[in-house]
Amino acid sequence: MKSMSIWVRIVAGSCLVASLLPAQNASPSCNRTIFANVIALDQPLMMNRLGSAIPGGMIYALARDVAAQDQTTGLPTGTICDGNSQCKAGQVTLRSGKRPRPITLRVSVGDCLVVNLTNLVTPVPTFNELTQTPMTATPLNVPAA
Repeated sequence: MKSMSIWVRIVAGSCLVASLLPAQNASPSCNRTIFANVIALDQPLMMNRLGSAIPGGMIYALARDVAAQDQTTGLPTGTICDGNSQCKAGQVTLRSGKRPRPITLRVSVGDCLVVNLTNLVTPVPTFNELTQTPMTATPLNVPAA
């Protein structure tokens, strides 16, 4: 009997709080719509100049900053993965001149943001891909003092 009265109070309180909240519109109005094409990709991460690395790292990057990867050298080709190209999962990298950085998407108040995500992460990475330092990462040799 006592537990029944507690539930009645909880339900009554929920109804009261719900009636005090303003109604939410089903579709918000946007001053403008910003589109961001974002790609998830494999990216070895160098932690410092002494060679500490995360060879199996993964990041998000804007599509305009991602390029197809040359399979022999591991370096980016000139093909940008902007949606019109045929970039394949596991065969992309950041384009030349770009370093992995936290991604930030900014919009003004009243704007809407539409994020199109594309997964280009290697579907089934091998043990070597997860544990070996990439060919493009050359750690700095520090001479002993």
